[in-house]
Amino acid sequence: MGKINLTINGIAVTANPGQTILDVARENNILIPTLCHDDRLKPFGSCLLCRVEVEGARGNMLACGTQVTEGMVVRTETEAVNDARKMCLELLLSQHYGDCMAPCSMTCPAGIDIQGYIAHIANGQYQEAVKLIKEKNPLPVVCGRVCTRPCEDQCRRNLVDERVGIDYLKRFAADYDLNSGNHYVPKKKPSTGKKAAVIGAGPAGLSCAFYLAKEGHQVTIFERWPKGGGMLRYGIPEYRMPKAILDKEIETIKELGVEIQYEKTFGVDITYESLKRDGYEAIFLGVGSQIGQPIGCEGEACPMGVYSGVDFLGRVGLGHNIDLSGKHVVVIGGGNTAIDAARTALRLKAEKVTIAYRRTKKEMPAHEMEIEEAEYEGVEFEFLVAPKKIVSEAGKPIYIEFVRMELGEPDASGRRRPIEIPGSEFQKPADFVIGAIGQTQDLSFVNDNFKLQVDRNRLVVDEDLLTTNIEGVFAGGDVVTGPQTAIKAIAAGRRAAYSMNQYLRGKKIEKLPEMYNHVKAKKLEDMDKKEFEQYEKKEKMRMPMLSKEERKHNFKEVELGFSEEQAKAEAQRCLSCGCKDVHECKLREFATMYGAKQDRLAGAITKHPIDESHPFISRDKNKCIMCGRCIRICLEVQGAGALGFISRGYNATIEPSFVRPFGEDSRCESCGQCVSTCPVGALTEKVQLPKPGPFAEKITETICNHCGTGCTVKLHTAGDVFVRATSEAGLGVNNGNLCEKGRFQNSFINSPNRINKPMVRKDGQLVEGTWEEAMKLVAENIKAKEAVGFVTQKATNEEVAELKKHFNELYSFELKDAVYGLQDVFGKDYEKASYEAINKADVILCLGFDIKEENPVAALMVKAAAEKGAELIMVSQTVSKLDKYANKVVRVDDSKVKEFTEALTKAVKGEAVCEAAATLKDELKADANLLVIIGGAAGYEEAKAAAELVKALGKGAESILVMQNKPNSLGLINAGVKAFKADGCSLKDKTVLVFGEDPVGLENAEAEKQLKEAGFLAVCDMFLTETAKLANVVLPLNSFAETEGTYTNSEGRTQKVNKAIEPKTGKSNIDVIVSL
Repeated sequence: MGKINLTINGIAVTANPGQTILDVARENNILIPTLCHDDRLKPFGSCLLCRVEVEGARGNMLACGTQVTEGMVVRTETEAVNDARKMCLELLLSQHYGDCMAPCSMTCPAGIDIQGYIAHIANGQYQEAVKLIKEKNPLPVVCGRVCTRPCEDQCRRNLVDERVGIDYLKRFAADYDLNSGNHYVPKKKPSTGKKAAVIGAGPAGLSCAFYLAKEGHQVTIFERWPKGGGMLRYGIPEYRMPKAILDKEIETIKELGVEIQYEKTFGVDITYESLKRDGYEAIFLGVGSQIGQPIGCEGEACPMGVYSGVDFLGRVGLGHNIDLSGKHVVVIGGGNTAIDAARTALRLKAEKVTIAYRRTKKEMPAHEMEIEEAEYEGVEFEFLVAPKKIVSEAGKPIYIEFVRMELGEPDASGRRRPIEIPGSEFQKPADFVIGAIGQTQDLSFVNDNFKLQVDRNRLVVDEDLLTTNIEGVFAGGDVVTGPQTAIKAIAAGRRAAYSMNQYLRGKKIEKLPEMYNHVKAKKLEDMDKKEFEQYEKKEKMRMPMLSKEERKHNFKEVELGFSEEQAKAEAQRCLSCGCKDVHECKLREFATMYGAKQDRLAGAITKHPIDESHPFISRDKNKCIMCGRCIRICLEVQGAGALGFISRGYNATIEPSFVRPFGEDSRCESCGQCVSTCPVGALTEKVQLPKPGPFAEKITETICNHCGTGCTVKLHTAGDVFVRATSEAGLGVNNGNLCEKGRFQNSFINSPNRINKPMVRKDGQLVEGTWEEAMKLVAENIKAKEAVGFVTQKATNEEVAELKKHFNELYSFELKDAVYGLQDVFGKDYEKASYEAINKADVILCLGFDIKEENPVAALMVKAAAEKGAELIMVSQTVSKLDKYANKVVRVDDSKVKEFTEALTKAVKGEAVCEAAATLKDELKADANLLVIIGGAAGYEEAKAAAELVKALGKGAESILVMQNKPNSLGLINAGVKAFKADGCSLKDKTVLVFGEDPVGLENAEAEKQLKEAGFLAVCDMFLTETAKLANVVLPLNSFAETEGTYTNSEGRTQKVNKAIEPKTGKSNIDVIVSL
């Protein structure tokens, strides 16, 4: 049949007969959402999301199950279709119990991936932690010291014991990176040639400049003060925020090309007009709130000794000489500025410092820990008092008249309103009065030529875009909101930069995209505490601090920072509340796309315990959407049938056999197919790291290095750490299928037991040496003695070729010589069978091995062929899971495979043979499309016997497929590497190099004997193996994840091996060989 013509969304497309609407849409990059479809499975249609309109059809059609027809007109994005999709999503969300993002991240004003960076710290990846933080916050050194930590208030660890020290961990990573000598500086995009001006070098301005510079714009900050930081420098004392450290962090922003011009006051030294004349196309106003509010009592205009909190702290920050020796200082207010002013006054030698606050300690807006530290240092507190009058003499205060207060009903802030108690006035001595009751903004730059909209002395902006009423002018931070926290200002700077970048690039300004986020509860107090009874209590790491005496009369930093050991221990306390599938979850993606709401159809939710019984897989039924993909792939593709539906309706769940824990299901093959197809976070890999993330992973396609099938695998990495292995439908010869080894047994890449530096034998002991020393010893011995090399079947073709340049004789201890048996019968250049031959075969004879165990993914190809009608004959010693698909099963001892094959050949020729062979005579017909598959463990004799069998049937080498045990066995054979045979071979007094093999560890007694007789033994390996322990020199090798090159798989296909992470040894394997 010819092509079918149809239109989708007005676009004319063609299709093949039998294709579905979904197939054709995907071929033409037209998105149709689906949660229940996997190309490896038959259409199911359970999610109902792929509904489309088909002209002339009654109601919506499901794209996954509707085949295209000539002239069909399809519409995929009508209002009715999208409304129906949204309804389907909201039904699924109504039964979904989980958090997309951790509550700490949801609470953070900047939206930092806190769970992610804590996981990096737990894994020892401190720069990766800083990279992740700086995606949302360019000032982690600052915030690690001064943040008010709203994230910690919502930390679920509070329901177990104590909150995680999130801020301390941020500080540790930031300090570690900043002092590493190679601190993180993000890559800039190519220059746009556009100029942007930022007014104010405070947290909002620095943040805005950072993100604009990253985008390739030329950014200049204009700052009124002599140095940068704004209130971080002039409003936060040195003992909390050391200025030398602040300067270093500002320098990291300047490294992106940001220029800062100091002592430039906007509205005086520079103006809106002058900036426009100088070519600045976009302007950000981040001038902050740096004017103290008046106390509002009689006598505060005293010319000496009465200051606002910000003025007092600013003077100290500027280095003014303020001596409070012997003075009584009263600070009026209850916020962080009041605490900072009081603790600063103590350091300036004040005899007594009192904070007077009109409410109680419970209502103080200052951070609880700051209040505790002030009390510890000796600050006194007077609660429920308000100043009425400051009395002075000779221009200096002598006392304050206060009135006592009581608390009435809550006011607009939610705190109980203080009310004066009549007749309760009293006097308190005061030599120095600091009013810290609030701040406001200096908007003196607003005038008739720069008429920004102002409300309540704040600039008015679009809340999402941070645009002002003047085109090209943006504003954010305290100048818009009034006094807020540094992290809120930083978040505003980033949002403004996002808008400004679009403006400078001539695009429509749109707000920062926001993903749908499901939550278990909106607030910590709404969580069920019973859910956390399973967690072990772990002691919180305490921040090392200066003692009270060590703080006295100086501005040394009080908090000394975590040690590396403390940081890792504290990071381990994180409960990893957010979903491990958050970056890949299709439910979240589509809920975002269609604007679905979590609680629109909310009802009763059944909560399930998370099943962690499986060694490789976590199963969270709370997130299951009942799409059935895991059930179907386990049965239809894998043939295991370990999962099934239980009950009906809202009570239905997916369970392992007999509702046992997943890890106890004997049918499960640990292939991970269920994980690969799950569209949500119900089934996820157990990442073999101290903390699993989730991370925004780099993905590298490469070739699995476990067997010779040649499966394409995706290695997911975060920095220099391997995280997990996946594949996807349609990818590689494996069509996205992987086995247990390929998916779950790659943790050796991260093993702490790996050798990363050379070792040299000295005084009978292997000790760490230098590359130069080790390489020189090996090279000298290769030249001085007859040299023999041994190479692993996991070496790349390029590594083998380079080794051949150094060794005339190259062997492999483990290599089998089956291929040589085929060559002797069919010739050296015989045509190899391909995997396509499995699909085309009428008869498949698996001879002498269990392909399901040795080459599990190739076994799936055999299973699929058998299900399509191919006759399958299984001949092996042991029972195979593939036997149930076979027409004939014959048990033959491994040691008798050659003899049995020879008997089959005789039977084909009409000769009398044993009963077992005779029963297969009628199956092996000359006119059938036959494929004989033998295993990688087969030797020369077994392979030759198989070749004679197919030859007797009038067929050639294309009817034999040798499934190799290792990824590059065939590559070694093609390169002329020989299988090592002890007979007639001696290594006595020779120089021997063993590249990646461990014959001693495999209990090859003859190999061990010969290696001990070698004159010099060098071993290249990732680990100190039993063979390596015998060596004179051990050279570290890299894993396949750190290697570039090629493998040759069992069908003779050359496949590219790609490097996912940089070599942990510092040298590529090829470089090591070349150096020999």
